[in-house]
Amino acid sequence: CVSGYIARCGRTLICALSDVETLSRRVAQLEAALAGNDIANPQKGDSQAPPESPPARKPPGHVHPIPRVPGLLGPNWYFNGIPLSSKQGCHWISTKTGQDISLFDLCIPRVNDCPLWSVQSALSHINLDQLPERLRVQEILNEFIDSCSMLGIPILNRETLARTMDVAYKPTDWTSPSSEQILATACLLSALSMASRLANSRQSFMEVDNLESRALHYLVSLGNDASLDTLQTALLLSLQHVFCADWEGASHVNSIACRIVCSLQGHVVRPQQLAPDSIQERLQIRNLFWVCYALDKEISLRTGSPPLLVDVYCDLSPPRATNDTTSEMPGECEGSLYQFLPRFLGDIHLSKLKERIFKLLFSAQALNEHDGQILTNIRQLDEEAEIWRASIPEPLRPALFVLPDTNSRAANQVSPTMLHRISLQLQHQHLMIIIHTMVRRCTLDASDGIRGLHDVAHSSFDISLEAGRSTLWCLRYLIHRFIALYCTPAAFAIFLDILIHPFSAHASRDLELLISTANAVQNMPVDALTTNEKAQIHATGTLLMRFVWLGTCAIMKEKGAPS
Repeated sequence: CVSGYIARCGRTLICALSDVETLSRRVAQLEAALAGNDIANPQKGDSQAPPESPPARKPPGHVHPIPRVPGLLGPNWYFNGIPLSSKQGCHWISTKTGQDISLFDLCIPRVNDCPLWSVQSALSHINLDQLPERLRVQEILNEFIDSCSMLGIPILNRETLARTMDVAYKPTDWTSPSSEQILATACLLSALSMASRLANSRQSFMEVDNLESRALHYLVSLGNDASLDTLQTALLLSLQHVFCADWEGASHVNSIACRIVCSLQGHVVRPQQLAPDSIQERLQIRNLFWVCYALDKEISLRTGSPPLLVDVYCDLSPPRATNDTTSEMPGECEGSLYQFLPRFLGDIHLSKLKERIFKLLFSAQALNEHDGQILTNIRQLDEEAEIWRASIPEPLRPALFVLPDTNSRAANQVSPTMLHRISLQLQHQHLMIIIHTMVRRCTLDASDGIRGLHDVAHSSFDISLEAGRSTLWCLRYLIHRFIALYCTPAAFAIFLDILIHPFSAHASRDLELLISTANAVQNMPVDALTTNEKAQIHATGTLLMRFVWLGTCAIMKEKGAPS
């Protein structure tokens, strides 16, 4: 049960800052830091006004689209039944902090400069002779495939890469390339872009964002062609949107991948219909289905958008842990499931659990549930998450929570096992945040008749808060590897608790944890990063500093000091 679960992980925290003078000095420092990041205190009366629409005729590179706040903030943030991604939620935060707050103060703006709506549908600008020299591309992508093996990104293999390169580099009339050649080129460009993000090869291809943009142009132009190259391109681009915390962009591109994988029949298992020479490609498509499925569930929990690949229409029999391409297609087995998904997405059972979380907490039916049923669903999902955690082999099994210095040695370790274990740890903590913050959807004042609701609700509050702390403690030494995926949700869980309990013994210590995390983000080395990556890190650091500033304002307001 929830109360038993929190009893296993409770700890006493000490207040690190208690006097108003110290907090006043902190506010002055934060306001100076925010001013240096071009973030000013919102002017009264201005924050609720909608931002001006960008001029329609400006070049796409100069357009700044309005972010989709619920998707960026996440669907799981409530207080006493009020969604925080609403005007009422902003008003509540304003009353707690004494500052004018708009929806856009609570999210990271999109930083991707090649959104889908800016893509030209015509093929007149396609120029395939701009591909880099083949031997150099072969060398870089071979290194990339090795990196993928370590990171668990099973999208490309040497066999499919060789075929794709043969098609892309086939001598042809550049004025009228075939759709097959265009899509093969898009696959190579997306792979080069991702290779440059993951390896040291980015020095050879400094315009990584341009590679991604060109691949996206080709994909959208010919995305109706269902082929293995199209599917691989869409998945590689989806992952790059995820790495930049662009969940809206990832949702758009992964929807293309989901449609293609279904067109290729990757969502079902029908080995009797396979020709002998298609088994290897069929296995690759089936493996890519699992990547689509896992991304689909991750994106749904991040944005609140319904999943596209659901169990009713997909064969979710887990794959066999085998490299024998002549064996039968995947079926039920007890083998390792970790080789089929990117490390940061966990495993297949975890993806199924994410689908359950969305169904029980965020579906249309779930949004109409009464408080008692919400609590029942939270308890059930907590138990299922614990069953998943306990099923993971001991060397990889996540701890319930971690101590501040647990991962101090991890920064200099890059082994696949270490990365996988940390990824699973962060995944577990992220699920605890998602599941247990949903208890704030309950309207406690209206639920006094429900026995024990307050006690269990506060246990869930503690679980989500402890998971947020554990995440930031993990990221203290691994911020450069996992910043996009876990930093903001964990920080927001802590920030929300500061707003609700500004006088608690741990509020000021949690504020210091947010400050140290913001400093770690702002001090990240960025010389080798792309323009989009630098912008994303800057935006994340700015958002964290905003949380610190607003949290400090909440504590000072509660103490009666001017802010």
